[in-house]
Amino acid sequence: WPSVHTTLWKTLFDERLKILVEDLGKAVTPSLEELWIYESKRRVRDWLLVHRMPHPKTWVFFDEEECMEMLSSASLPIVFKADRSAGSAGVVICRERRTAESLVRRCFRRGFVPRRSDPRDRQWGVALFQEYLPDVQEWRMVRIGDSYMCRYKEKKGDFHSGMGSVRWEKPSRELLELTRRVTDLGGFAGMSVDIFETTDGKLLVNELQTLFGAILEKNLERGIEHRGRWLLRPGGDDWIFEEGDFYRNACANLRIQAVLQKPGSSPPNESP
Repeated sequence: WPSVHTTLWKTLFDERLKILVEDLGKAVTPSLEELWIYESKRRVRDWLLVHRMPHPKTWVFFDEEECMEMLSSASLPIVFKADRSAGSAGVVICRERRTAESLVRRCFRRGFVPRRSDPRDRQWGVALFQEYLPDVQEWRMVRIGDSYMCRYKEKKGDFHSGMGSVRWEKPSRELLELTRRVTDLGGFAGMSVDIFETTDGKLLVNELQTLFGAILEKNLERGIEHRGRWLLRPGGDDWIFEEGDFYRNACANLRIQAVLQKPGSSPPNESP
């Protein structure tokens, strides 16, 4: 579980994991590819773009002038996002152009620091904006191995993320299929896929996170009948539901099972 407390620590883990996997031939879970895009909105945006996955329109700028030019004619509100931040700590909904322009100047001059981040760790030289989609619903779909789970991300104020609110839900077939499509294409064995549903029914991938926090054992009775996992019936295209607490330990139990069930895998060595 790489630390993302600072950009330096994330970079350190990226470098060490690459050596561990590609030069020393070790297996890690989550995979190197899953951890590469972990906690980087820029990398996720590029991955979604190149694989033509439906997602909110997102702009990434490494030049202040170009960013300001886009903002001069952009529709408002528009959403500013830090590259690395948990929950909604680095997200600002800009309803006035001057707010967005002020954030851009900060990004390209003294640097931007998301809330609850180390004040020395300034995100400098890059700015990311996303189109604002009003009244969307958001779903957290999780796939670990062959298990799929679904939570509805309730909105509080302007945000769905970081609210600490849990409601289990039965996913639509479309949500399950989009999650399967994303994870199959990336070869992702463990991934949460946050999906927006727009007012006209479009599904858009908002974020990908291979690691995510455990759910506190409280207020979990809402939607309790949907607390479990969905499995694709072997040899078919039907989805079946299995009730149970598969989310526990931040899905670590499921991750271990998925690793051990991989073709060619062997059980861990017993202690002498």
